[in-house]
Amino acid sequence: MYVPPHFVEARAEVLHHLIEKNPLGILFTNGKSGFDANHIPFELHAHEGQQGVLHSHVARTSPICQDLATGDEVLIDFRIHEAKQADPWKMTDSPKDYIGEMLKMIVGVEIEVTRLIGKSKLSQNKEVRDIVGAGYALKAQGTM
Repeated sequence: MYVPPHFVEARAEVLHHLIEKNPLGILFTNGKSGFDANHIPFELHAHEGQQGVLHSHVARTSPICQDLATGDEVLIDFRIHEAKQADPWKMTDSPKDYIGEMLKMIVGVEIEVTRLIGKSKLSQNKEVRDIVGAGYALKAQGTM
């Protein structure tokens, strides 16, 4: 992952806090079937291992099991986005000359989509009362 020096965040406690507040990670693997990405909720055990240990679960029949069984490195992306802020930053908030200078330092990237695979994990495999209960819980948390 490219991280310019002025964006480096190396404090474990700050990164652990980000993971704890945003536990839905994107797990990237590169296994027998190729490169793959899956949204998975993780629980951080910050005091295990040298940097912490992430715990989660996947379906036993999932190809993720085979991908992880090799012990190869994986990448997990935990995200915080300014859009969650009450008054998120917008590009138009910056002076035009600043934006002009920043635009000189970026390059466009184009990647052709070769496969589209979607997953809607909405408890379709649960009983109706469980689905309704999950909906009420989300509404009570203000997330729905």
